[in-house]
Amino acid sequence: MRYIRLCGTPEIKFAHIFDAPSYNHVLPAMENKIEISYLSAGKTLREQGWERVESKPFSLNCNLFEAPANLMAQGYHEHRTVCFSVPFEVLEEGTEGAFCMPLHLPLSAREKIHDLIDEIIRLYMLEPEKKWGLTGLFLQILEEYSHIARRLYDKDFPAYSPYVNRAKEYICENLQRPISEKEVAAYLGITPEYLCAVFKRANDVSLITYVNQAKLARIRTEMECENLRLYEAAARYGYNDPNYVSRLYKRYFGKNITDFKKEI
Repeated sequence: MRYIRLCGTPEIKFAHIFDAPSYNHVLPAMENKIEISYLSAGKTLREQGWERVESKPFSLNCNLFEAPANLMAQGYHEHRTVCFSVPFEVLEEGTEGAFCMPLHLPLSAREKIHDLIDEIIRLYMLEPEKKWGLTGLFLQILEEYSHIARRLYDKDFPAYSPYVNRAKEYICENLQRPISEKEVAAYLGITPEYLCAVFKRANDVSLITYVNQAKLARIRTEMECENLRLYEAAARYGYNDPNYVSRLYKRYFGKNITDFKKEI
């Protein structure tokens, strides 16, 4: 398995849809380039280093340009590719913040990553000068590619997303005011839909549930440590109805928010 850690901000180099009745092309080795593509029609054969893989429609390929690659197609094919420039390091094993990026992912059906690739191509063709908005989409592609790879090849690897940790840090720092999915997603530079998906996958609870539970836990702690009444502590975190807070705490944690007084 190949793992990479980014050491800078990705910048788009190109994004295109390419088709040809036949194909035989050598991609040279380069530094600081990551290319993600999927086959939308036909078949191709890729030889890179010791690896030799055949791609069919919807299968994904990641080229880190570590060695020259020979891409061949005997008949008509169409592939869709995005390429970004960014310094990165290749790791021998997965660590926090690393993306799992094998050369090939043998998919047979369309998934969200295909839509992300198509969206970058569409935006790049419409307004190629507006490059910064594409960086967030490419980071989503890396995240989704890594998740699919772990799902296929590394089933024991824990669900991890660097976005999830950053979202939790943001929530913790802003817990005393209202927090929305849209706000957190904007801070991270990704879509709310994608944030909700990766957050739920990593934590088994929605982002809003996580926010509520964090607020309730903080309210209980401040009641206990500062000897505050429920309505006083709840007001610090945007709750005007202490009865609602009590019911919510009971639903999430299975006991009364004032039970700590009995435990002392």
